[in-house]
Amino acid sequence: MKIVNKIKNIIIVFCCFSLIAVSNIDIHAQKKQTTTTKKAPAKKQTTTTKKAPAKKQTTKKKTPTKNTPPNSHIFLQDTLLSSGISYKQLITTINGVKHKVNIIQVDLNNSKAEVSVIKGGNNVVELETLTNLLSNSKVDTSQKEIVAGVNANFWKGGTNYPMGPTVIDGEIAEMRAYKKWTSTFFNEDGEPFMGFFNIQGEMITKNGSYRIPISDVNHRKDSNGVICYNRFSGDTIPYINSKKVKELMIGSMDNLFVSGEIVDSTESVEASVLQNESILEAERASKSEYFLDKIVLRYIDTPAVNTFIRCKVENITSGSVGMPDFGCIISIGKDTEKENLPDIGEIVNLHFWTNQHESEVFINAVCGPPRLVRDGIARPETSEEDIYRKKFINPALPRTAIGYNKNKTKLFLVAVPGSNKQDGTIGASLFQLADIMEYIGCYNAHNLDGGGSTNMVIGEQNVINPAASRKLSVGIAAIKLKIEKQTKLQRRKKPGT
Repeated sequence: MKIVNKIKNIIIVFCCFSLIAVSNIDIHAQKKQTTTTKKAPAKKQTTTTKKAPAKKQTTKKKTPTKNTPPNSHIFLQDTLLSSGISYKQLITTINGVKHKVNIIQVDLNNSKAEVSVIKGGNNVVELETLTNLLSNSKVDTSQKEIVAGVNANFWKGGTNYPMGPTVIDGEIAEMRAYKKWTSTFFNEDGEPFMGFFNIQGEMITKNGSYRIPISDVNHRKDSNGVICYNRFSGDTIPYINSKKVKELMIGSMDNLFVSGEIVDSTESVEASVLQNESILEAERASKSEYFLDKIVLRYIDTPAVNTFIRCKVENITSGSVGMPDFGCIISIGKDTEKENLPDIGEIVNLHFWTNQHESEVFINAVCGPPRLVRDGIARPETSEEDIYRKKFINPALPRTAIGYNKNKTKLFLVAVPGSNKQDGTIGASLFQLADIMEYIGCYNAHNLDGGGSTNMVIGEQNVINPAASRKLSVGIAAIKLKIEKQTKLQRRKKPGT
């Protein structure tokens, strides 16, 4: 028995040593593996941490991360303005910051609602307050009613031209892209498309044999190039700013009164009319446009982008030319070859097309930087659109934006007013505006002109700042249709006669 017990003890001791040895190997292997795991991803993780989130640094720096209540909102107003169009006013709390948010929401599937772009003064260089801009629009009131709207494009100081592509009811008010700014284009069904858009144009003559490039729309830089002028360039080409003429007229009439040439009221009226006409003609003659040949076209087809518009040549002349009621004027620069130009009575094609989504026929477009939400992710794309001014990006300012949901059934026109001590809300930085647009349901969104331009009109009421309404270049309106939307036209993808 003693011998047996000794053998058992030897076996137990041997087994214990074996287990300890095996255990030590596993621990070593585990340590080795842990070391490898830490080494391999370590550099990768460090690189990712420094590079990937870098673009969101402003958002994260300014957003509280500790003890921040969950994002929420309180409705102050939720009103159905008409079928498919509603107005919502709410206070959002996002990342611990309160904002008052005004929303015009349009159901894009509703056959009694649509969105349209409106031009201030119905002229490319004119400005109007948003209330006047909407009430003075050329919308056919027998079929449509504007129920709400917001401001849209930025514009250039001095000339007042809108910045970025602007399309209104199929006609181009502003053709030029600006930097890489984001635009929203609407097709014939009202479906929105967001991105960087560039427009090109041409006139096709001699039964499709010749294509004459169109350099610009409603602008002439010098006496070269072919320019298309439409109803947004004025009633006469060359267009003379009526305000400038009025100033000249006042000066002229003052001189007449001083010299004592005015005898009675009838004579003064006749004198003022003659003086007005002479000043207009003198102003036109001073422009290079005056002496260039102009082709007067009458539209056969309704204008649109990404289709061919048949037009009939009504006249070819120079000097002062009146704008046709349903047509445009093609101004021929000095550098253009004359032999390919059309004859009076000829059918030509105007063709304007975009750099993307060319299969879509577009009839409305607005522009404004930067992109705020792309594919559901909130991040202002400031550097991509060449925007670096901190005074534009970071302050809590009044802001305006446009966006739509993922399946493009809802359009959101949003206005955030400035700071208000009474309710504790503030304006928005671009990063906060991006968060707001994402929060309310935007899959894609971009900024519009803001600051003192931020405005929203519901009916005839200015809900942002009635006392200090700034004049604007472009607005975008939510429209009630008195007759249901018609089936879209069959647009031609080839020149026609």
